[in-house]
Amino acid sequence: MKRASLQVAAITCAAALLAPAGAHASGREDRVERSITKMLNYIRVASGRPALHTSGRLARVADRHSASMARRNVLTHAPALNARISRRNIVGETVAWMPRGTSQVARRVVEAWLASPEHRAALMDGRFHRVGVARRRGRSGTFVTAELMG
Repeated sequence: MKRASLQVAAITCAAALLAPAGAHASGREDRVERSITKMLNYIRVASGRPALHTSGRLARVADRHSASMARRNVLTHAPALNARISRRNIVGETVAWMPRGTSQVARRVVEAWLASPEHRAALMDGRFHRVGVARRRGRSGTFVTAELMG
């Protein structure tokens, strides 16, 4: 694992409260998920990229993935992102894990993603226009997923 990836994993490990199961059935984000989206949009717009629009469909996909990671207690992009979303669209994904008891989860997750060249490239890609963010608590901490689509 690259040093930057280890740093991202370490920084991205700082969770607080997680949305309850099924929170995304309505497509609504919780406070932390909204904060992550707002921070991403602030940074994107300041860099000349279009703001991301929230998508209930992507939020549900992100929620299912975060729940799966929490259940298995593993940070992963598997199963294949394209199989979970669509083969017709440009898609991207960032995932994070934060240990229990971490404060300012949204800020720490976004900082960790932006500190990683691979995650930053995905989040700043101007081809993406929609986002769904979800977080879930696992045994070791909180798992966060951001699904992006053009």
